[in-house]
Amino acid sequence: MILETTLLPGIRSTTRTTTCLMKTLNREQTKANHKNTQQQHQQPQLQQQQISNNMCQRTVTNQRSSSKMFDQYNDEKNIPALARFTLALDSWSPKITLFNLDFGFSLLAMAFFAAMRLVVKHVLTVHLEWPIDSEKTNFSIACLVGGIFHTPFLLSVLGMLLTSQPFRPSASFADYPRWWQDTCHLALQLCTGYMVYDFFVIMWDRYFENNGTIILNDDDPLYIAHHFMTMFYMISVRVVGAGQGSALICMFLGEITNPFFNAYLVLEQAVLVDWCCKASQWFTTLNSIIEFSTAASYALVRGVISPFVLGFYTCGDLVLRNQGKLPLVLRLLFSLLIWAVLLGSKGWVEKFHLEVLPPYYNQIASFFASGVTTAGEL
Repeated sequence: MILETTLLPGIRSTTRTTTCLMKTLNREQTKANHKNTQQQHQQPQLQQQQISNNMCQRTVTNQRSSSKMFDQYNDEKNIPALARFTLALDSWSPKITLFNLDFGFSLLAMAFFAAMRLVVKHVLTVHLEWPIDSEKTNFSIACLVGGIFHTPFLLSVLGMLLTSQPFRPSASFADYPRWWQDTCHLALQLCTGYMVYDFFVIMWDRYFENNGTIILNDDDPLYIAHHFMTMFYMISVRVVGAGQGSALICMFLGEITNPFFNAYLVLEQAVLVDWCCKASQWFTTLNSIIEFSTAASYALVRGVISPFVLGFYTCGDLVLRNQGKLPLVLRLLFSLLIWAVLLGSKGWVEKFHLEVLPPYYNQIASFFASGVTTAGEL
């Protein structure tokens, strides 16, 4: 009895202490479990927030790098969108220096045209059933690559350059804003790259068309001479740093009729080739539309506009005003090249004006005459 009286209070006290400790541990465990559960729920949100922050950071970085590309220009806000796009394309090109000039953009253009040539060749020979490696097919491929992938972009850039600043054929690069100078260099590089690409295509086609021997066609020497004259002109104005305005207007008036003219040459070959859609009504209609559009635009631009704008105004500015201090020999040579191209176009102008257009003139006259007769009867 004495033993129970002595021990029971201690046992009860120990039991209460143990119970309190267990409750305390349970509460701590519950808190820990609840905290872990909250962290597990918050972890995806934190990860998503971190990803979003990283994306925002990358966007800001890209914007900063994009803006740094144009930080070198004082009038950054006034740069046209097409000039920005062209300058951004140049960042993809390798840096190849020759004669203290960069030709990396020309190399990039050549690679692009070569890739597009493979695409056009696949479409013509596989989907439209043109004969493989024939002279007509190869000529049409060359026309389509130039008319679709070279001329439209070059014309857009040339139009932007010619309209965004005053036109002065003999002025120097230094007379224009820095962004204009760099974009102009790229336009000249693009034209040079296409001429080099097309020259090698001519050699390549003649080599395989003649079983390993390069035999030029009758028109090939004229094309090759035109290509080398153009390359000389484009590179010369970059070397001396002046006269780029004359090069731009020559390219613009020379290329403005090319979409129609190249399509006309392709359709001219398509009539001579056996392929899937030759007898279709849409082909006959398209051929007539392209033929009239080509003849009218070429006769107007090469026969009327170019002799005045290029032959007289541009050559006169080069020879007499000489705002960019070009050497006399170069000014005379540029004028000679301009007139050589104008006179070389004479045969096509006469063909379109005297042979192609008269039947269409008669159709147009008959159409209006019938309309007048119908109106008189009413």
